[in-house]
Amino acid sequence: MQDKQEESDEYEKTPLCTFAVTGNQPFFQPIYICHTCNKNNECVCESCADNCHEEHDVDYIGIGPCCCDCSTSTNSCCLLIEKSKQVANSFQMITPQTQDDVLLRTTTTNNKLFPYHVTSFDISTLQTSSSLCQHLIRECEQLVDCTKETHWIPLSASDPQLCGLEKLALLILKYHALHTLHLSNTNTIGAEWWVQVKPPSNSSIDLHYDKDETLAETFGLGSFPTLSTVTYLTSSSKQNPTILFPHCYHESEDSEIQTCILSYPYPGKHLAFDGRLLHGAPSHPSLLTTEDDSNSSVRITFLVNIWLKGPPVGVACLPKEVRSSL
Repeated sequence: MQDKQEESDEYEKTPLCTFAVTGNQPFFQPIYICHTCNKNNECVCESCADNCHEEHDVDYIGIGPCCCDCSTSTNSCCLLIEKSKQVANSFQMITPQTQDDVLLRTTTTNNKLFPYHVTSFDISTLQTSSSLCQHLIRECEQLVDCTKETHWIPLSASDPQLCGLEKLALLILKYHALHTLHLSNTNTIGAEWWVQVKPPSNSSIDLHYDKDETLAETFGLGSFPTLSTVTYLTSSSKQNPTILFPHCYHESEDSEIQTCILSYPYPGKHLAFDGRLLHGAPSHPSLLTTEDDSNSSVRITFLVNIWLKGPPVGVACLPKEVRSSL
């Protein structure tokens, strides 16, 4: 995984054509049109606009679904495609998950201002068995001492040696695959999972989009999970709530956001939402239920994101040596 990260850091500054990853499949990205090279308003990606069409008559259209035509058009002049294909092959990149793959089109909020899937419920076994919850908390604390990476577990996983966190991730994955996404027996579906252990003095989490980080850094493409989930293992009145906004990556940063959803933590609570949504747990006094510092504790959450087309680039199953140390 470290080697992959070093490669990602190297290629982050290298201009790359997105066609090497997307092929002919339209994918949300910055769209440019070169009027010099074609008369059919074919699209080019940002890197090609800056490098292959630097002195041309190029217009920026905005962010939307497209594939780069620089290497396939009649007047092909792509200077980046060969290097881009090498990079894509080195990461074993497959065509990333697009919005067309996202199956969540209904909302549980009954709010026209929030037309996205959001639901929450309690995982009863985490509430009725304090020993189980404490065991998972200990594994979370031990895991962050070993690694800060995210990990993968496929829907077909059956290893009896899975640690408690992996078993919980698989339980969450199977539940949502069957009851939320209505999927089963697929070869590529799986879950990316990780933990967050945040001390009371620094428990905030900046607003962000869950995405394939390596794909975003190297090619500037946004590939998002179908479903994002948060399972809370601790609670206190001083812990920041999770905040969800009805805003996706492809929407304008200037667009007005008229509403939001707050999810306050307590042990065993499970929150699931459309993986494209802007979210976080920012720190602000107005979001807390009390200003009393006497009831503060470590904020521990278990995060599981469901992907339909396999793991994000570089994300692998938990190494055996890490599992054995938990």
